[in-house]
Amino acid sequence: MWENEFIYRIARRLAKFPGDLELIFGIFSRGQRTVTKEDFKYTILKRLNMKNEIAEREVDMFLKGNQYLVDKNIIDLVDFIQIFTQAIT
Repeated sequence: MWENEFIYRIARRLAKFPGDLELIFGIFSRGQRTVTKEDFKYTILKRLNMKNEIAEREVDMFLKGNQYLVDKNIIDLVDFIQIFTQAIT
């Protein structure tokens, strides 16, 4: 499934950062409790510098279709942990 591969591509980059998932979530949320989907996308493409590995369209599809994010405008720590725990560990 393309979504799992998408998550693993991001997880491989995130696994290089020290700390647990709460600290890694801070990369996206800048220390806040939540992050908007737009800021999440910006972080993937720009801050993690993955624009050559992941297309903006892929991020949009993921944010619209992921089971934890459907009908939400924000991502919280619980969502992040649900999505990335298995891939990062």
